[in-house]
Amino acid sequence: MLSAVQNPSQVKYELDSYNYYFQQELDATPFPNFPIAKKIHAVYPIFGKKYDLFKRTSEGLHRIFEKVCEERHRELNAGEDTFHFTEIEQRLARVHPKNMPLIRHLRFDAIYSPSHHDLKILECNPENPGGLWDNDFAVSCMARNMSKLYQGIFAPDGDFSKINHRKQHEHALHSIVSAHEAMYGYPPVTIAIGVFPDDDGYFVGECQANYFRSQGYNVVMVDPCELRYWEGKVYAPDNTPVDVLFRSFVLSETRDYAHGLEYFCRAYENHDLCVVPPMSDSLVTSKTLIAEIPTRYRHLLTEEDIRMKPSNHHTIILMDEFPLKLSMWSSEI
Repeated sequence: MLSAVQNPSQVKYELDSYNYYFQQELDATPFPNFPIAKKIHAVYPIFGKKYDLFKRTSEGLHRIFEKVCEERHRELNAGEDTFHFTEIEQRLARVHPKNMPLIRHLRFDAIYSPSHHDLKILECNPENPGGLWDNDFAVSCMARNMSKLYQGIFAPDGDFSKINHRKQHEHALHSIVSAHEAMYGYPPVTIAIGVFPDDDGYFVGECQANYFRSQGYNVVMVDPCELRYWEGKVYAPDNTPVDVLFRSFVLSETRDYAHGLEYFCRAYENHDLCVVPPMSDSLVTSKTLIAEIPTRYRHLLTEEDIRMKPSNHHTIILMDEFPLKLSMWSSEI
């Protein structure tokens, strides 16, 4: 960080160059001129004790949110609370994935204060793990730039080729494959990436598709409304059998497309379609949930959960204020 402060021109160069690399990513998809406003505002690699802090914190929060999600799932199915979900949202969120937890991924937005030794958790975003691609793209840019700002810690021997900028891609693919194996006992052949029309997620979906294909999987991009369901099997519009759907949309989007999602809903309810991440993770998407955990769901927490103090020098604070963000990912895999 000190290096960045002392070299503002280098910071500008490295951030500006991301636009060039981003265009290269676009050129590798069928939509090189896809209209999307995407900017990387800051890149700051985390190492050592800070990395350990964030890792322990995200893992601890994942355990808390799993318990809260289980309770909210029970409340929804028992008719105790609808969480302001529409009929189709309730229908999808009620489904418990076969042989799987209700949550597969979580992204926590937070503020880290080195001077005050605390980490303020702002919100949790479990749906549509598109941010995984953003993280890998940022790492890829630093590697391709041979970043002068972080060379001493990012590539201490000067060899940027050893940096794995596909780590989150690998995690996402492993999550998809392991989810299908948990449900059916064997790996998938065809991965469908589900995205609604005119969604910015379409570009990310194309990047995801390119990577999955490079790993030997058949991949189709589909509008969930165009899926067909027949005799326990799900098919894409071109009659390609679909084994698993990687969800690039959030539950709230189904409100606008409810009229066309009957096949999708029935296949999902009957456990004939593996969906990653599962629709049930929407139960912890609420922006107000952070404030409710220490109150409404306090009975679910252990003393360790309440304190969330993973070291002698840092305190974790659950709160919901300030618009600054630091993204951390956690997963059950």
